Amino acid sequence: MTMKGVHVLALFMHTGGAVAEERIQAFLDDVSKMDLKPTQLTWYQVDVANMVQQTEIQHHEISRGTGECLLFLEKSLVWCSPKTGQVQHHPKHLIHCFVDDYRLGERKDGDPLFRGELFSITPQNEQLCWLLESNEQKDLPHIQQKVSKWMAWLNHR
Repeated sequence: MTMKGVHVLALFMHTGGAVAEERIQAFLDDVSKMDLKPTQLTWYQVDVANMVQQTEIQHHEISRGTGECLLFLEKSLVWCSPKTGQVQHHPKHLIHCFVDDYRLGERKDGDPLFRGELFSITPQNEQLCWLLESNEQKDLPHIQQKVSKWMAWLNHR
């Protein structure tokens, strides 16, 4: 645990149980490893952490490329963007998962070898679109593992 994470963990000592605290701390630890501006890191560690302290995170994903993250909750999904300061909450029943495996069919120009997409059916300015894609065969097991977690989450009642 980093020193940055030490004071953050104290904020969550009053939440419901060790598992909840552990998952929030794992999320904050992963965030602290991203290449973010200090203001963006503080936004996650203070503002986002305060907003989710009463919420049980089932698991999370981060995008090192964009600094964005997904927090998978029991009945919903939270998307966070430190670049825009947006936190969007999407009910689970409005989330869909599509997988495009272009190894088996005709690939158009610009299509990746494999793509997993988690998206919402919500108004245009509120849409979630989380893509994992690659043109490298070696990346497919990692993407398939993530998609498997998405599908397990979507199908858990």
